[in-house]
Amino acid sequence: MNNNPKSILLVDDNADIGEMVKNIILVYQRKRGGAPIDFVFAPDAVAGVEAARQKRFSLILMDYQMPERDGIWATAQIKEINPQTPIVFLSAYTSRGEVEAARQAGAAAYVAKTVFAQMPVVYCLIDRNWACLKQYVDNEEIWLFVN
Repeated sequence: MNNNPKSILLVDDNADIGEMVKNIILVYQRKRGGAPIDFVFAPDAVAGVEAARQKRFSLILMDYQMPERDGIWATAQIKEINPQTPIVFLSAYTSRGEVEAARQAGAAAYVAKTVFAQMPVVYCLIDRNWACLKQYVDNEEIWLFVN
């Protein structure tokens, strides 16, 4: 368990998904007694990039498809601002093309929204523990691009 303070940015155009993801993360973090998490929600790609300009996040969760600008565009912009920030796509779209585009944009991982709520996966992501996440990679719902 990692007790370092964390700040997580979720970029998603669906506020209901945003609230669900926030609640899952906060419940799991409280359940294991971890340090508090500062959770920020951005309702679109442009707002996500602006949030990343204003603050350094320990993790960014990025939706793939959003109106006007998508997660690939936002990832490229954020990587220019802070290339060290890990960005994990959290998306309902899991075609090979989307996953590959995220990898090329610099994403650390790609997780289908359908498996995000699984407690071990959430813990791996919160801690940015890629070795932990690696055991859940199945190339159908979870892909890992970093070691």
